[in-house]
Amino acid sequence: MESNGIRWNPMESDGVQWNPMESDGIQWNPMESNGIRWNPMESDGIRWNPMESNGIQWNPMESNGIRWNPMESDGIQWNPMESNGIRWNPMESDGIL
Repeated sequence: MESNGIRWNPMESDGVQWNPMESDGIQWNPMESNGIRWNPMESDGIRWNPMESNGIQWNPMESNGIRWNPMESDGIQWNPMESNGIRWNPMESDGIL
């Protein structure tokens, strides 16, 4: 997923930012995980479905082989494929890096 023209539309209230790297991986820097929207390209066919509560759901296509496993509380887990070189570094508290 190297610079495929991915669009990220965050909510202004939460101040969420999406900063894709142009080389290998992708950086995800939200301020707080409450009400997040994800609008990917149709070519990748990745869907981002936020939960109404604190948890977040990630439903990618099997072709990319990316898995998103949110925790039921504040923390979030991200398990990417090593071939795509995507990095997800969540904080253990409310904020996420």
